[in-house]
Amino acid sequence: MNIYQMYQANSYKFGFYVRKISWPTGQKAQIISIEGVTEEHPIDGLPPYFKSLFCYQFWL
Repeated sequence: MNIYQMYQANSYKFGFYVRKISWPTGQKAQIISIEGVTEEHPIDGLPPYFKSLFCYQFWL
């Protein structure tokens, strides 16, 4: 599942957390926005990558 699909699965809301198994233990990022996407609205384009928009994240 990619970030865009996670946004859909999270009822089109930002603020969810992601992590990769290649990151150090406990490291995660919060997705705070996606370029050109208004929260609570679907992403334009075709899944799974839509328009490959830039995701803004906050590292924790």
